[in-house]
Amino acid sequence: MKKFFFRHIVFLVALWSVHNSHSQTVDFTEINNQFKNHREQALQEKIYAHLDKPSYLAGEILWFKIYNVDASLNKPLDLSKVVYAELLDKDNRAILQTKVSLKDATGHGSLMIPPTINSGTYTFRAYTNWMKNFDADFYYEKNLTIINSLSAEKIAISANEPSYDIQFFPEGGNLVEGIESKIGVRAVNENGVGANFQGIIINQQNDTVANFQSLKFGITSFKFKPLHGNDYKAIMQLDNGSSVIKDIPKAFGRGYVLQLDRLAGGKTGVKVFASAELSDRPVYILIHTKQQLIASEIVPVRNNEGEFLIDESKLGDGISHVTIFDADKNPVCERLFFKRPTKKMLIGGSVDRQQYESRKKVAISIDVKNELQLPEQANMSVSVYKVDSFFTPQSQNIESFLWLTSDIKGTIESPEYYFANTGEEVDKATDNLMLTHGWRRFAWKDVLQPKVNSFAYLPEFEGHIVSATASNRLNGQPAGEIHNFMAIPGSHFHFYTGISDKQGRVSFYTKNFFGTHEIFAEAGGKTRDYKIDIHSPFSETYSSRKTPGFSLANLSGTALQSASISMQVQNVYSAEKLNNFSYPLTDTSSFFIPTRTYALDDYVRFPTMEEVLREYVQEVAVIKQNNKLRLEAGRRDAAGVLYRYEPLVLVDGVPLFDDPNKVFAYDPLKVKELQIMNRRYFLGAAVFEGILNFKTYSGRPEGFISDPNATVLDYEGVQSQREFFSPVYDNQAQVNSRMPDFRNLLHWAPVVKTNQSGKEQISFYTSDLSGKYMVVIEGISREGRAGTKTFSFDVVNPLFVQK
Repeated sequence: MKKFFFRHIVFLVALWSVHNSHSQTVDFTEINNQFKNHREQALQEKIYAHLDKPSYLAGEILWFKIYNVDASLNKPLDLSKVVYAELLDKDNRAILQTKVSLKDATGHGSLMIPPTINSGTYTFRAYTNWMKNFDADFYYEKNLTIINSLSAEKIAISANEPSYDIQFFPEGGNLVEGIESKIGVRAVNENGVGANFQGIIINQQNDTVANFQSLKFGITSFKFKPLHGNDYKAIMQLDNGSSVIKDIPKAFGRGYVLQLDRLAGGKTGVKVFASAELSDRPVYILIHTKQQLIASEIVPVRNNEGEFLIDESKLGDGISHVTIFDADKNPVCERLFFKRPTKKMLIGGSVDRQQYESRKKVAISIDVKNELQLPEQANMSVSVYKVDSFFTPQSQNIESFLWLTSDIKGTIESPEYYFANTGEEVDKATDNLMLTHGWRRFAWKDVLQPKVNSFAYLPEFEGHIVSATASNRLNGQPAGEIHNFMAIPGSHFHFYTGISDKQGRVSFYTKNFFGTHEIFAEAGGKTRDYKIDIHSPFSETYSSRKTPGFSLANLSGTALQSASISMQVQNVYSAEKLNNFSYPLTDTSSFFIPTRTYALDDYVRFPTMEEVLREYVQEVAVIKQNNKLRLEAGRRDAAGVLYRYEPLVLVDGVPLFDDPNKVFAYDPLKVKELQIMNRRYFLGAAVFEGILNFKTYSGRPEGFISDPNATVLDYEGVQSQREFFSPVYDNQAQVNSRMPDFRNLLHWAPVVKTNQSGKEQISFYTSDLSGKYMVVIEGISREGRAGTKTFSFDVVNPLFVQK
């Protein structure tokens, strides 16, 4: 297990110490050690989800593919075996929740959007049980527009005039009087969409001391030197015609200013400027890429200035973090730096034709190479959907998410822009983005003042963990260090045990738990003084992100009507095919292997269970005591002496702790088999002298009165796989079928793997709907190369043309 949690950091630059003018030696080794310890505390996972479409109607199916990677390396991480997916409304209320099985760091599932849902902006989020130990801002989240086209609610097509959030970000963190700084400016609306603007900085005498204008996505930067005794304001003219007056951050009388400048030859200069009273004191620079240490060095500050040169080739791909510590080991300046990934997965994709008629076969060829043009084996997902004003192309993709948006704060408008384009303007826009968005994987206070980690949630290495709390039934106090039991009845039942800790917490480690089942849980076994409460496995913490407002300003009424008709036709004519599920092959054996099994149909059927047990079950003795029947089992020891014991009695896996002898009242005609374990059996920390399970025909103890002290509830395990329905038209009779085919999602393939040559082919058939269709391919290789590819083709149906 340790290999998942601990990694050794190799220092790329050795520490060296410098004597300042006061002949002081500053030892910064402690910072390095604290950083290393923080990194080694726990491995972090990162989830990405590829959704089949950007928008949905109530009544449609949402399909998704999950990719799980190491948050630092962006390589597939086969740690957790379950991912939790939810659809939240604007108030963070869960509309839909499900659990999806992960294998080899990927998984896929679906959600049926309720036909009663209100139109609005919703959030799809996904996370693992281990990720619940960290900030909910690290969960995967994607905003979705869902419209209920059949609801009587009035849907506003026009949007209100946007209001803008305007912020100023001094480079490095603070302004210092008398030192020139670069300031980032960001003006975005409530949906994270930037505004065009122009602005000036004025002092208290209304003199203009600086001016600026937006560059890209409502973000820009300018240089400015605040002077002692002056107050400054920004006056901005926004693209909606409004004017805004904002205070800029107040300058400090003393401190440090950090400046990063891209130089020729793949170098970046780091300059540290200090106010006069801090001059001639060394500072410490620490540079890391996703918590992988790149450089750490003491930098002398002389004549108010220190300088360090970064070799960009030594930086890791994605976001690097530059931090300056003063001589007292306090972090005083921070700056982000972005390096476009050099490791790339280049996906080539093409269709065999650019235009198709309805109900014709489409063949897609996929060719994947790495940055060296060598074949790459990749795990991918493919979606093909109709494009119009409702189903607009998606902006987020796996590459921009893993290398950019998942590691910094705030909403990023059009993140793919920073990957798909190059040039001076893009470089400047990228640098402005780094100025105005902060790193969010950790805070330095957590590094320098570490807490003892006590992880409340365990990684689900094998399957879903059902969590519960055992407590005293009389006083409600936690019941620690007692045996607890959970059963999932059925033909292939499951039975689990767990010992509660001092806080009464208990975990049941399930495996192959698919679908919704009734579960039985008991605390203390035969001891009747305890009760057990099953917890919801879904996270109850939420990210700090705001859900964007709901607007249909750019939606065509014709597009919405067409999408609504398509949804209704498919749900009416293909309802049964849309709800086909495949069930994985799992181990169907019981948790114990019986030493003997009695198939009751092989024997004379008796009307009472007492007669059945007396007449031919050799290992069991029926004893009558005080006019009550009691069940005992027996076996002989090595000396041949008969040893009597009270077995664990189960009915379809449900234990009869309260009164094992009430099985005598059960109808034997409902029992198919008697499974007997006639020896001592260990299950976790629990020990049973023997086991007797009554297996019914139905797989459920119907008509059987369960233990009134047990907790009984319906519980959903990992979801079964819904099969994507795609008609086949490979003969003329199928083409001529009068069954309507109004699919706007032509194909969804969550598991597409290239061979050793980096190639794969997929095929499907067009529907009756004319229009442009977008093909979206996303995936990742074992080495962490992520890539995406989009292209389109047209479908023409002369008999059914949609705009």
